[in-house]
Order: sequence, then C-alpha cells, then structure tokens
Amino acid sequence: MSFLYPKQGKPTLLIVLVALVSLTLIILDFRKKDSGKPNLHNNASKVILITIDGLRAGDLSCYGYETNASSGIDTFAKESLIFENAFSQSPRTVLSYISMLTSDYRLNFDYLKRPENSSAILNTKESLINILKKHKFMTAGFSNSPSVSHLLSYGKDFNFWYKSKQMSLILPKVHRWVLENQDKDFFLLLQLNELEKKDYKNNTDTMHYSYDQKLKYIDGYLNRFFDFLKAVNLWDNTLLIVTSAHGRELSQGAVIKVSDRLDDTSLHVPLIIKMPKSFGFLPRRIKKVAGLVDIVPTILSVLEIAGVNQIDGSDLIGLINNIDNKSERAIFASTNRATMVRTEDYKFILNKKFPQRSKLFDLKLNRRVKVNKKGIFNAKIEEMKALLENHLKEDLIYN
Repeated sequence: MSFLYPKQGKPTLLIVLVALVSLTLIILDFRKKDSGKPNLHNNASKVILITIDGLRAGDLSCYGYETNASSGIDTFAKESLIFENAFSQSPRTVLSYISMLTSDYRLNFDYLKRPENSSAILNTKESLINILKKHKFMTAGFSNSPSVSHLLSYGKDFNFWYKSKQMSLILPKVHRWVLENQDKDFFLLLQLNELEKKDYKNNTDTMHYSYDQKLKYIDGYLNRFFDFLKAVNLWDNTLLIVTSAHGRELSQGAVIKVSDRLDDTSLHVPLIIKMPKSFGFLPRRIKKVAGLVDIVPTILSVLEIAGVNQIDGSDLIGLINNIDNKSERAIFASTNRATMVRTEDYKFILNKKFPQRSKLFDLKLNRRVKVNKKGIFNAKIEEMKALLENHLKEDLIYN
C-alpha cells in the first residue's frame, strides 16, 4: 500500500499517470479550441433568434450610425461576429421569413404566385422549427407581428407560441418560458415589428427622430433580456443571433415604408451572431457577403445536426474560418418584378418583364455600369446573368 502514501519527494507511478492524463486532456482541449471547431456540451444546445423587422444595418452604431440609439445591441455586438455585408432575400416580410426559416430561395417564387397561401407554402418545405423538434428541441415563438403569425400558422409548429401587439407584454412570457426550459435543448424565436408600426408623420426630421426613438425602446427591451440571460447563467453557452427581416425606406418627404426595390436600403440588414463561449471564436467583423438564407445551415452546423437536404444557404462558420470553398460567393433576392444576384464586387438586378432594363452595379466603384445603346449586355452582365440563372433555374426566373 506504500504507493498510495509515498514518501515526500519520491513520485510514484500513480502520480506520474495522473499527471500524464491531465496533461493530455489539457493539450486535447487546447487543440479543440485552436482548431476553431465546436467544443460542444449540453448548455450549448440553446438557440435564440431575434428579428427586428424594418431595422437597417446602417441604423446601428456598430454598423457606423452616428446617433447612439442602440447601445444595448452595440454592447452585444462587441462579444459577437458582425457580418458587415448581410442581405435579406426579399424586401417583404413574409418572403424574407420563408427564406430565413427554410434556407430555400425557391419558395419565394411560389409565394409570389400564391400570396394568399403563405402558410401552406412554408409547410411544403421542412422548416428549422420542425427539424429541431425532430431532434428533441423544445421550440417557442414570441411575436407582435400579425403577418408573421399568419405565415407560421399562428405557431402551430412550435411547442409554445405567444403573440401580442404590445411588446411590453412579451418579455415576461419569454422569461418564464426560458426558466421553465433552461435544462432542455431549446430554440426560441423572438420577432419584433415595433419599427413597422405606421405612426410616423410626413416630415423627414420627425420621421428620423421617431424611428430612432422606437429603436431606443427596442434596444432597451433587448438589453433587459440580455441581462436576464446572464442572470440565469445562459449567456455564455447560448447561440444568439440578432438580425432583421428587411430594411426600410426613409426617403425625403415620404412616410417610412417597405420598398419593393432591391436596393441596399431595403435589403442590407444587420446580422450579429454570438457563438457559444466554448467555440473559442473571438469577436470580429466579416466582410464577405452573407444572407438570411444562411441562418438555418449555420444553426444546424453549430448543433451538429447533419443530413438535412435541399438547403440553399451556406454554413457561415466556413466564412468565419475563411474555409468557404466557393470561388465567388453570391447571394440572391427577389420581388415579383425583379431578381438580384450579389457578389463581393458586383450586383446585378434582372428585370423579369423587361430584361433590357436590367442593371449592373460595380460595388468597388459604388456606381451603376451603363449598358450600351444597342442594349447588348457586356461580359460581366452576361456572367452575372448566368450565375443567376444557374442558381435559381431559368424557368423560375422568367415565370
């Protein structure tokens, strides 16, 4: 029994083995963190997706806005990955959520043909909610948007659904649900449309002031939610995403409105992702283009859920680690009149009814490229057009 009680200064076989095992575990843990791959544990299997409809990327200080109307979101962004060039797949709320929750561009075209059947169209493709439920996740949705509630069939696919026109009534419900399910794997959707409410006056200065005040209210609301997550020890190991379904148009002398145009005012949205702490990602800014269609594959990658077919988006972890194998990353957006393809350097908008009115923009020079008088597309336009057709399929584009 002397090996259990060694004399001082004389290491035994047991002590040496313990030291070797400990050293091995430390090295393995370091390699996991250094590789940039997930080091998952049970607490990481919690996902919260927060969407603020009508929020443009340029209206947040972390994206360069001079007015400080988003201190809570900006503080959150300091711990997160900020995608500087993230774009919605539609300037319309319902279309955007279809792509966001299914990672499917094509369903948008089905909706454009049959907008009255939005919930039925969403159900033709397995959504993120149903995928996670199959993997034993508890799911909850909280919304103050009638259109989103209708799209999601008023939450019939969620384990729990709550909607209210008053945002102040939602947060206590969210807190309660989180406390009841904090020991389980869960997915929580918090959808806010306070910026969409049409109580702005037809004056540019008043309009911007009202918008900023609403954003401050939402920001304070979210800051209280963030404090709650920290208080119940869920902050560090939750995948937390803040984004917007689309932007808004704040034009001179016009009421704030959703635009049907495929411009940056309507499509450029914030995408801020706080990874679970165990992943070891440092906060950083990513300049490569991304889309809301990428949210589903990224969530599934973090949760290590494989085998899901027909996903159009990409896992953003590849972008974060600079291992995306695509030579030129492109994202797409659509309305009933036009379809857009965007890369890091160019944006091409195809006019479905009048192709000769299609537009090419050189993003490096920040200007539109003019087509010659005969209407013959130059080589870059043809290249972008082919990229669009190859991805969305020609019969869908020209319907």
